[in-house]
Amino acid sequence: EVRTDRFLLTPGGGGYITAVGLARLGVRTALRTYVGDDLLGRFQLDALRRERVDTSQVRRHPTLGSGVSVAFSTRGDRGFLNYKGCAWDTGTLVRTWAPRSYRRGQAAFSPRSISCST
Repeated sequence: EVRTDRFLLTPGGGGYITAVGLARLGVRTALRTYVGDDLLGRFQLDALRRERVDTSQVRRHPTLGSGVSVAFSTRGDRGFLNYKGCAWDTGTLVRTWAPRSYRRGQAAFSPRSISCST
């Protein structure tokens, strides 16, 4: 058993980080991806909306949960625990959308997971 004095839950993944960064720079940004139909999926959608990222094309996966990465850090070491969840299906979902449905002048990315660190 390892105890910690803090726990931090943050949305993450390359797509999320890129989309939020672009939105903060004033670029109209949207995501095309799956999130789980669960608490973590709602958490990620809420975070994206707060950052003014268009989530109208984010779909809730009917059976798989949201992807999660947990980072464990100590002074001398770190480790990760990953659950891909609905991220496994994101590529399939994105390929089903026609490229013409992208809005002109809009960037679109696919996040993979939510990050947790202790």
